[in-house]
Amino acid sequence: MNILFVAPFAPYPPDEGGRRRVRHLVEQLRTRHHVTLLAYDRGETGAPPPGVRYCRIPFATRPRRRWRRALRLLSPVPDLAAKYARPAMRTAIATELARRPDLVWIEESPLAINLPATRIPLVIGEQNVESELWRGSQGEHSLRARYELRRLRAGEDRSWRQAAAIAVVSEEDALLVRSRVPSTRVAVIANGVDTAEFSPQRDPAGPLLLVGSLGHAPNRLGTAWFLRAVWPRLRLLLPEATLLIAGPGSDTLTALPAGVQTAGRVDDIRDIYRRGALLLAPLPTGGGSRLKILEAWASGLPVVSTTAGAAGLQQADRHLIIADQPEDFAAAAARLISNPLQAEVLARQARQFVEQHYSWQATLAPLDSLLRSVTGGRS
Repeated sequence: MNILFVAPFAPYPPDEGGRRRVRHLVEQLRTRHHVTLLAYDRGETGAPPPGVRYCRIPFATRPRRRWRRALRLLSPVPDLAAKYARPAMRTAIATELARRPDLVWIEESPLAINLPATRIPLVIGEQNVESELWRGSQGEHSLRARYELRRLRAGEDRSWRQAAAIAVVSEEDALLVRSRVPSTRVAVIANGVDTAEFSPQRDPAGPLLLVGSLGHAPNRLGTAWFLRAVWPRLRLLLPEATLLIAGPGSDTLTALPAGVQTAGRVDDIRDIYRRGALLLAPLPTGGGSRLKILEAWASGLPVVSTTAGAAGLQQADRHLIIADQPEDFAAAAARLISNPLQAEVLARQARQFVEQHYSWQATLAPLDSLLRSVTGGRS
């Protein structure tokens, strides 16, 4: 089968959770199909595996203009889709559609704004439901927030109705999408982890870890909440505790409290996991499922998370500690640091669980069946 895969970012190097998911999707597809990958180029330097035709589309930052912002308010197109609407991407997609691929995969529905009308079967992959992220991070209190939420939901519904199928990463997201577009097929293609690539090598005496791109609103809000409300309490319990914040944007944080350091963007996230004592996932909202938690489990790290941080993961409460209040979160982290045996048992059980249920081989197993269902059984 010839597959056109369109992504909002280059998956090489796979230095963020979203990139790692796209990387594994593409690598799984190319084992049985011919894959052409179109992705926005933001200066990444990695190369794809053999057998993938890779086309990078320039993604230059547009200057902010007042008149442009005013016109945006009059448009039914949500801001996120407008950000991805680029003539170069539209042209590239149209050129590839002229080659008559058997299937088009659009990763994240806002990118579908670049897709012309076509009879070629379309699958939309949703790493999150963006409107739910917006609602959780922006709320619905201001007129502007409510207006953008309506545009986001309307844009998602339009894109989903165009699709032959929608691939989400959790049962929770599947229920949400089905409730809005009941006539469209929805399949769960969960996140996973390469259990050979990530091996248990943590440092029990190392820092606590916050990992993730601060360009992602839940990570940004969770980091701010942790530093403001949890970290002072944790330092009272463990005065010698240290914290390492790693991921794109973390190096821009200023006025950090005592004991906190940042690593910025890292080429290989495994280097961070090896240095840490445990992973923290203090997300206040979100959707999809957390690749960072799966990777921490595979790396032998115990995890403390909020309920939202662990959303989308099966049996999460059996393999990590969930705490939603600042004092509870601080106490849970301090307890794991002070009780190495408890931390080791929790981490070992989580590693076994990942091996059994969350290897990429297991989570991507439904992929080929999904493709056959939308292309009339072609393989």
